[in-house]
Amino acid sequence: MNPASDDTALREAEIVDEFSIFDDPMDRYAYLIDVGKKLPVLPVALQRDEFLVPGCQSKVWLLSEQKEGRVWFQADSNTAITRGIIALLLRVLSGQSAAVIRSAELGFLDAIALRSHLSSQRANGLASMIARIKAMAVSAGLDEQAGQAERAGQTVQAGLSDQFTHDTPAAESTVQPPASSGPSPEDQIQPANQTPKQV
Repeated sequence: MNPASDDTALREAEIVDEFSIFDDPMDRYAYLIDVGKKLPVLPVALQRDEFLVPGCQSKVWLLSEQKEGRVWFQADSNTAITRGIIALLLRVLSGQSAAVIRSAELGFLDAIALRSHLSSQRANGLASMIARIKAMAVSAGLDEQAGQAERAGQTVQAGLSDQFTHDTPAAESTVQPPASSGPSPEDQIQPANQTPKQV
């Protein structure tokens, strides 16, 4: 994999630096809420049950889109803290390749002591969000592989069709009977009433 396509470590480091200035857990919560306020609001038309993340205490809507080999996410929540959590996850994972998302360890969550300060229900919700994001990445990766296989099949088929066109022999020419090089059998037969020539 091209290292330039995976900048999750850099993104995580930036988040850790931002939270490192807060010693009080309540200050970290306040900053987390501020992070969530910067998350673009999901249109109401997309806040449907089919996009809800199962296993979350709060409502969390999550959508994904695959484009140019990367997976992009949109998300929203009806609670401020959960909105901040999903905003951090998308900040690190959105726009990465499916393989990078699937293998991401997300160590920044422990580095900023987020897991340890969440209630058990919110911790379960965090695990559900991560699992859902990775499952979407797996699906996107399978779709990409299927698309590549389809395009490869089309290329092979086009190549075979082109080869068949070039290898097809031209229409055979009409075979003409060979020209006669001597008298026909009829010419060699003498009439019955004709006197044979003397040798």
